[in-house]
Amino acid sequence: MVGVNAGNLSQGARESITRFVDEGLKVSGNDITLMLAAAEWYSKCDSSAGAIELLARVIKLHPANVVAENNLAMLLADDECDFDQALKHIENVLNRAGPAPAFLDTKGWILVQMNRAQEAIPWLTKAAERSSSIDPVSRMHLAAAYMAVGDHKHAEKHFEVARTGRIRAELLNSSEQRAWAGLQQKFMPEPLTQRDTHR
Repeated sequence: MVGVNAGNLSQGARESITRFVDEGLKVSGNDITLMLAAAEWYSKCDSSAGAIELLARVIKLHPANVVAENNLAMLLADDECDFDQALKHIENVLNRAGPAPAFLDTKGWILVQMNRAQEAIPWLTKAAERSSSIDPVSRMHLAAAYMAVGDHKHAEKHFEVARTGRIRAELLNSSEQRAWAGLQQKFMPEPLTQRDTHR
């Protein structure tokens, strides 16, 4: 279910799946796996309030669930509804789980969204260094952070790594989509038209 890209579905299909998800949640009560999957679905359907509510419920039931708390931190920041709570949640995750690359990346991305890109760069750099593979989204985060501080050389370097990793824009959250579009506009200008080449 979560692997389906909601953006490629018709409105009717999305509504049908959402009804199915809602019914499943009513029947299965506090099934953590289902709640996490449903929160992911809601976030892909631009229902961040529903996703935030479900993730908060998971954390209340299982306070040690670092995946739910990490995802909640990202959503709170992406929705720009509570940066302080987002930071609090990611700090809890880092204290519980240690400096896993995904969690370092989340903290860095939250800081970028708070206009604290200079502070974010070390977190995002650590995430990139500790990752066993090149994660194009974390490299895009790093490119956006460097762009925000005016370091275009490093921004372009990380943008190229992210671009090579084939980012799927439709799978990015809204803040990431805005950042990706800005980076593409800066480092992938429109190609010359045939008319331009003959001037």
